[in-house]
Amino acid sequence: MRKSILVVGSVLVSLCATAWAMDKPCKPIADACKKAGYHQGGNEKGKGLWKDCVMVIASGKTVDNVTMTDQTVIQACEKAIMEKEKTMKSSTK
Repeated sequence: MRKSILVVGSVLVSLCATAWAMDKPCKPIADACKKAGYHQGGNEKGKGLWKDCVMVIASGKTVDNVTMTDQTVIQACEKAIMEKEKTMKSSTK
């Protein structure tokens, strides 16, 4: 039961951070991912906007067919995600 609560809590934190980051510093990355065919709900086919593209690029890796070379944007997105997740986790304690 406790493990289920932790999993659900982690998912909620991730979703909230996702929505927040998409409107902020991660938007240019999300736009580049969308142009390459990544979209919300595409996880099952390896085309999930957040999990398969934005998070990968924000972690400093590359994604096929996605052009995002502006390190300032990538670093700002990564920082924003980390800060938001930290805030969300501390508020759920």
